[in-house]
Amino acid sequence: HTSHTTYAYLNAEYIWFNDTNRHLLAWFDMTGSNEILYTMVVKLNSNGTVTVGTANQVVTGIDTKTPEIVNGHESGYPYLLFFVASSGDSALQFRDGSINTADNSNSCAGGGASTSTETAWKDPIYAFKYLDRNTVMAKTGSSQWHYNTRIAGSWKTSTTFGGTSITRLQMFYDATAAKVFAFYLESGTLKWKSGAPSTASTGGGIPTWSSSTDIRTTVTGWYNQQQMVVYDTKNSKYWLMFSEDSPAQKTFLYGFTISSAGAITWDSSPKEIANGQKTVHQAFYETSLGNVVGVSTHDHYTSYSADSTMDASNFLGWSSAAYSDGNTATIKVVGNTVTGLSGLTPGKKYYVQRDGSVGLTPV
Repeated sequence: HTSHTTYAYLNAEYIWFNDTNRHLLAWFDMTGSNEILYTMVVKLNSNGTVTVGTANQVVTGIDTKTPEIVNGHESGYPYLLFFVASSGDSALQFRDGSINTADNSNSCAGGGASTSTETAWKDPIYAFKYLDRNTVMAKTGSSQWHYNTRIAGSWKTSTTFGGTSITRLQMFYDATAAKVFAFYLESGTLKWKSGAPSTASTGGGIPTWSSSTDIRTTVTGWYNQQQMVVYDTKNSKYWLMFSEDSPAQKTFLYGFTISSAGAITWDSSPKEIANGQKTVHQAFYETSLGNVVGVSTHDHYTSYSADSTMDASNFLGWSSAAYSDGNTATIKVVGNTVTGLSGLTPGKKYYVQRDGSVGLTPV
C-alpha cells in the first residue's frame, strides 16, 4: 500500500462476524507530527491473490501504540476498533466498523470515549466477549490497569484491576464455567482469579473477583501485552505460554482445563518449547494443524499441543491389549496382525496421529 509509506504500530484481525470473511488492518501514518489512524480491508482470494480496499481515515491525533480490532457485536457492524486519542483527556475511544464486501471498503461510525472519568489510557487490549458484551482493558499513565465492558452499545463504569504492581494482564471468558478468568503477573508471581460477568450498570462487567491463586513464582520474562492463553480445540484444553529468567531463560506451554465449578486443573508440569528465549509476545492456536504458535521479538516457533511424542520413528507397533504403566506388555510390531479392534472400517488404511490415536489422514 504505497500511499502511506511512513507507518507504525500495525495491527490486523480476521473479521468473521456476520459472515464478513475479510481481514482488517489498522495502522498509524507517522508522516507528520499529527499521527493519523487508518483502517483498510484485505481480501485473500482462493487463487492466492490479494484484493485491497481503499484506506479509511478514522481520526487524527493519536496517543497510543497499538489500535485494537475485534469482531463485532451487531449485524450492521462486523468489527469494533479501540484506540486512544491524544486530544482532550486521552480517554479510551471506540468506533463501530462496517465493511462493504462488494468493493472491500470500510468505514467507522459513531465513536467517543468509553468512559468520561478515567484519563491517560494507553494501548488498549481486547479482554473477552460474552454474548453481546465486549470488554476491553488498558493501562493508564499511573501504571494502573482498567477495564470496561460495552453491552448492546452502551458502556459501563470503568473498573480498576488490582494495584500498580500488576503487569501483563489479560482476561478470557470460559463458557463451561460461565466465568471470566484473569491471568497476570504481580511482583514476579504468575497468578489467576475468576469472576462472573454482570449486566449491572456499573462495575466494568465483573461484579466480584475470587481470591488469587499462584501459578508460578519465578516468572519474570512474560513479555506480553497480547494473547497468552489459547484454547486447543483438538485436545479440549487451554495452554498458557509464559517465560522465565531464572534459573535459565526458557519459554513454556502449560496445559490446563477448567471445570464447570471454575476450578483449574494443570498438567503435571509445563512443557518447555524454547531454551534461551524469553521475549514472548503472543500466542495463537492453529486449528488445521492443532498447533500452538508462539511469536517473540526475535523469532517465532511452534509446538504441538498434544503431549504425545508419537511419530514415524518411534512407533513400534500395536499393543495386544490394554496395559497400565509399569506392567509387562506384548507389542505386535509392524508386519504383524492384531485382532479384536473396534470402531475401524475394513479396507481403510489408518495412520497413527500425534496424540496416539488413529485416523485416516497421514501426519
